[in-house]
Amino acid sequence: MTDTILLRSPAECYHIITILGRGAFGKVSKSWKKSNGDYVAIKILKNDPIGRIILHDYQADNVFFLLPIKHIRTITSQLLEALVKLKELPVVYADLKPENIMLVNQENNYFKVKIIDFGNATFLNELNNKKEPYIQSRWYREPEVLLGLPCSDKIDMWSFGCFIVELFLGKPLYPADHEYNMTRYICDTHGQSSSYLLNVAKKFEMETNSKEKRMYILTSLDELETLYFKTDSILDDTSDIKNMIDLVKKMLTWDANERIAPEVALSHPFISNNQHKDDKPVELETSLSTEESQYPYGYPVVPPQSPKNCPPGG
Repeated sequence: MTDTILLRSPAECYHIITILGRGAFGKVSKSWKKSNGDYVAIKILKNDPIGRIILHDYQADNVFFLLPIKHIRTITSQLLEALVKLKELPVVYADLKPENIMLVNQENNYFKVKIIDFGNATFLNELNNKKEPYIQSRWYREPEVLLGLPCSDKIDMWSFGCFIVELFLGKPLYPADHEYNMTRYICDTHGQSSSYLLNVAKKFEMETNSKEKRMYILTSLDELETLYFKTDSILDDTSDIKNMIDLVKKMLTWDANERIAPEVALSHPFISNNQHKDDKPVELETSLSTEESQYPYGYPVVPPQSPKNCPPGG
């Protein structure tokens, strides 16, 4: 086995025989354990040893599989805390989406996240001076921007609501190719906006040559619960799903004045009722388990080091 790649843990040396598969956080190798000759499977994390990956890439590597509710809650609570801190500055992030969320330190804290790429962020008092398309990516763009109305820090909460639904469904809620379609999609789900908003709107673009891009066409956010149960999953509690949908409904309101603030959302039952049982780092493993092969999101492991030589005697 002189031509094989060597991996070393503090007390063991392994020879990588072949790569068995690849996933969101790295790849799994068939390896030969030097001390006793056993064949073992070892997961090697990407970006070893930091363990960082963009959330959107993580979803793509898992074929945009539905994310379990407990992981959605873990991500949601952390991002709400981040938005509270930004509000104190006061800074509006203005581009919240899976591509701008990074999973970090996964070997110690599963689904620990950070917001990255502050290129579109702005101070609150300068927000309404920003020009499109520099206010939110289209799929996460709030009604105020679509209608040309004055914006506030609540634009981040609208994007956040779309983001949560995307984690839940595995697909974007409003994947519009034009602002007209974006507005139409919102109307399909939320109904028409109030006459007041339409009367003060400064823009409304029409598009006649448009294509339907949605996988799920909702007439109400309450239908999310029905879509979830079509997956026949038994992993999540019904009350958790209902609480998550209720929080999303409070984020996705036509009128920004009615939209929930991040500090208030932290006290919502979806977050506060489950802090005692979720968001704990999982126990680390060094080889594949039955659970790991059963669920597409797996569990993190300590990444082995990659020295040129084995320990003395190896």
